[in-house]
Amino acid sequence: MIIETPKVSIIVSVYNAIQGLESTIQSVLNQEYDNIELIIIDGGSTDGSLNIIEKYNESIGYWISENDTGIYDAWNKGLKVVNGEWILFLGSGDTLKVNGIKLLIDKVLEVNRGLDIVSGKISLFMGDQYIESVGKAWN
Repeated sequence: MIIETPKVSIIVSVYNAIQGLESTIQSVLNQEYDNIELIIIDGGSTDGSLNIIEKYNESIGYWISENDTGIYDAWNKGLKVVNGEWILFLGSGDTLKVNGIKLLIDKVLEVNRGLDIVSGKISLFMGDQYIESVGKAWN
């Protein structure tokens, strides 16, 4: 059964990545899709990343800061607390396309073929300079 506006849980892993963390959080919070749960799993940062997390505390559904064994350990910790029907993984410094979640949800609901996994392209930028899109959209 497809839910009309599925909750999207976005799990962000971070470790000493203060440079990109705020842009990641803002790209999630600026989505024009209201049913988003933001989860941040920090690996025990010591560079001020926690100050950024605390700045957005009211908008974060769940966050924790503790030692882990890397990005996959962090994402697995996030999977244990998600409430969403859809799950998206981001690393600190990754950003979502403006309105990207709504566009993705609309497209998948339009196709509605009982999809289990949805994957898409990513675009690479260096500063403001577009480099390329990689990956293949498939279902």
